[in-house]
Amino acid sequence: MRRFYVVLLIALFALSSLPMKAEAAGELDAVDCTGYTFEHLFEYDFAGFQVEVMDDWAQMVFSATAWVNNTNAATVRENIDGLFEGQNGGDNNWLSTDERDAVREIGPMCIADMDSRMGLREGVPHRGEVDWNDVEFVEDGIKLSETDLIPADNPQERDCQNTLASTGCREVPVSATEDLTISMSLKEGENHNARFNQLPNKGNSNFTLSLNSSNMSSAQLVFEFPPLQGLRIAGYDWLEDGVVVSGHPEPQEEYLPDGSLKLIIDTSYNRQSSPPMVQELFIDFTTMPPDVNDIPEWTANAPSNGSIIPIKGVSEEVAIPKATLESWANDEDGWVLNCSIDNQQTWSTSINSDGDLLVEKGDGDFSELTCGLTDKFGENGEEVRIWKVGTLFGITSESGKKSDTASISLNPTGLASDFDIKAMARQDSIDGAELQQEGLDQSTEITISLTGLKPGAFNIVIVVSGTDMISRELEYNLAMVKESKPPSIILDDPGVNGWTWDGENAFVITGTALDPDGEKIDLMATLCGATTENFKTTGSKFEVTIRIAACGGTQMDSYDVMISATDESSNRTDVTVTVDRPDDSNSLDWNDDKESEKTSSSEDTPFIGVIGTLAMLVGAAAIISRRD
Repeated sequence: MRRFYVVLLIALFALSSLPMKAEAAGELDAVDCTGYTFEHLFEYDFAGFQVEVMDDWAQMVFSATAWVNNTNAATVRENIDGLFEGQNGGDNNWLSTDERDAVREIGPMCIADMDSRMGLREGVPHRGEVDWNDVEFVEDGIKLSETDLIPADNPQERDCQNTLASTGCREVPVSATEDLTISMSLKEGENHNARFNQLPNKGNSNFTLSLNSSNMSSAQLVFEFPPLQGLRIAGYDWLEDGVVVSGHPEPQEEYLPDGSLKLIIDTSYNRQSSPPMVQELFIDFTTMPPDVNDIPEWTANAPSNGSIIPIKGVSEEVAIPKATLESWANDEDGWVLNCSIDNQQTWSTSINSDGDLLVEKGDGDFSELTCGLTDKFGENGEEVRIWKVGTLFGITSESGKKSDTASISLNPTGLASDFDIKAMARQDSIDGAELQQEGLDQSTEITISLTGLKPGAFNIVIVVSGTDMISRELEYNLAMVKESKPPSIILDDPGVNGWTWDGENAFVITGTALDPDGEKIDLMATLCGATTENFKTTGSKFEVTIRIAACGGTQMDSYDVMISATDESSNRTDVTVTVDRPDDSNSLDWNDDKESEKTSSSEDTPFIGVIGTLAMLVGAAAIISRRD
């Protein structure tokens, strides 16, 4: 039996001893990985796989991701470097971006040669080495990608040292332990990347799925089979070296609302076991009903007859998401929702592949949706329910730029006599202030605050609720944009902290820069044609030192400085301030003045000045005159 598993994903990333070794960087069409599996050479920490069987029961889509950490990551890098032994820059204990790119090119070819380790066979339950209908990989449909194989911040990263390295090539030591991931997916433009011989009865008769899980250290596999009435697990066995064993997880089955069967397998393997054992899983499927079959029933979560399901009414949309829908009914053997809708010439309804209930609005504002329950064996529930589905209101607004608020008009359609709403503006994951309106039963204009939103496009969200109504959040794109307001600049008062001379060749300006929209602000100062962005900021406060050297070294009586603030929306505010040079009586050499005052004080010689001296002389003359 050919092998399944991780091969489909990254086999190539550790094939240090495979036949393609010497050919990897050279003749790509000579790659041969026949007979090898990924687990022969590669250890990962965890891997997840999604395997979708197509409706033709002959083609498959594989998606897979493996997470590799610590020492396992170093092992992967060492093995990849070893692939290029004998090539320029290869097998030198350094892994380069050139080697990584070559492996990406080789990968799909190598995987297409490898054993898938999975097979199917129709008929009675099968075990062991029989003629399995093996799954094969399709090179044209394989897309291989990796993340952090060459880690971006490795401290030992360097330019590639080999002489034939490509421009911009860089490399890291193979001992690098940074985590990495490797993924396989469906190549764009293709519809499958694996296949097997079509089952003659397309799953409608008993068949067995076999999986060799040897060396699967830790993984989860999720298979999805096309909708097929009655398809279920009839039995399974885990085998170790051909002997049935217990203790392994039981395969889990889940039925999607569209009737698809999802199979979930959790597996692990002790790679240190000696001697290595062969671990296999066999799962038997059947479409035969069990001896006892319960019919599906509605739960208390399901809406009662006559309930309203609100929709936006724009093209096909999700009316009820899977997470809500799957709580509406119960059947141990799975169930599906079968619905029809009035006005089928223009209205339509369906269940998508994700299990959501879809409705496409047609003529008129609302219609009736009739739904029943059917289990996977074709047994119908006893009760059919009828719901009203449609638009509660028409919504209009004036598109374009908005400042602090947005006005919306809501015009009830008559689907509900009255209902409550909560309205808000939404921008990405940010919601503005919430507005509540109860008992909406006539045309109403509401004003929604845009506080908390940044400049740019935003949507309007209306949450509706009411009696016998499913509460829903409806989001509308009304082509509205919150406009950006320019930032403001407030300079501190001169003589306090506004502008202070720092010696004779520079002065300091301080102030506050704010953006009303909360956008980041870039500051710039311009003097004599020269600019500086070297601002010190603390919150909204700023300080900038301006050097007069920009004015050619010429001392002037005053200097005109422009402070500019530009926000993320490119709105700019300029403020020009004139900074006067201090006069001679207020010396710029402030420290020298202080030192002079200290010297005079220490010698006990008071500084009197000319006016003081004259006053003393006049006083003395008056005294002498009185004596005379």
